[in-house]
Amino acid sequence: MIITEDDCGRVRLVSVNGTSEETAYSQDLNKYFWREICYDQNEAGVCVGGYFIDLVVKTDRRIITEDGDSVDLTSVPWASIAADLKTVFGRDFKDPELRFEEIGKGCIF
Repeated sequence: MIITEDDCGRVRLVSVNGTSEETAYSQDLNKYFWREICYDQNEAGVCVGGYFIDLVVKTDRRIITEDGDSVDLTSVPWASIAADLKTVFGRDFKDPELRFEEIGKGCIF
């Protein structure tokens, strides 16, 4: 595994065989980070399969009510997250190709 970091705070992980690559970016790692993943690159470094962008938000935002569980998104730093999405990936939340879903607690970071 090769790990590098650039001046903008992006951390890049490249697998030993060179076909898998991950890049993480955040303005505030204590609150969230974007994770860009490519599982299959060609020799030119272009992602040809398995491309994903994940948003990981820190803390348990689950609210338990009489009607069941819900997720509190009011304290999420949306301005920074949206700025990263535009600056790093050239996209915004209106992009019809983006899909978001809450997948549970996941890993603690």
